[in-house]
Amino acid sequence: MKRSHDLTEAAYYVCFEMFHLRYYADVYERAPKDRRFRAMFGERIGQAYEYSFLIHLRVLLDFFFRPPTHSDDVWVRDFEDNPGFSAAYPNNLYTKPTGALETATQLNKRLAHFTDMRWKEKSTHWGMESYRVYWIHLLVLIDAFEIALTGLPKATFDERMKAFKSSSDHESFINVRPVS
Repeated sequence: MKRSHDLTEAAYYVCFEMFHLRYYADVYERAPKDRRFRAMFGERIGQAYEYSFLIHLRVLLDFFFRPPTHSDDVWVRDFEDNPGFSAAYPNNLYTKPTGALETATQLNKRLAHFTDMRWKEKSTHWGMESYRVYWIHLLVLIDAFEIALTGLPKATFDERMKAFKSSSDHESFINVRPVS
């Protein structure tokens, strides 16, 4: 069944997810290695950073690797309708890292739904470092996706990314001191 989505609108909205994954990954790497976000921002705000980072990670794992199950789901292969996208975004980029979909499902259950998994499997929480393999993989795919876009979806994506970058106080985190 051929699916149809407005790729310009889709590019506009997926840019939000991609910018924020890049942002959180960068802040995470700049944060003190002991307790990362929580060391930088304190317990509550640090936990909010972790949750937000993981929500963007979950959305993008689905976007890049999970075939649609609902008619309104948008995923990377929908952009093959964008002229030149398939040539610039080769098939080998569709290969998902081991455990990617299981991780997305687990994050969905832990962060987006209130399920008994929270207490029945609380000892299996992986910790932020365990998600690194996925966000590093996604950062490469985001770069490739951005390069592969053409036409109005590309212009829309680039304009929104520029707006995010110019309104971000992202660089100010270099000078943030850890909370003591």
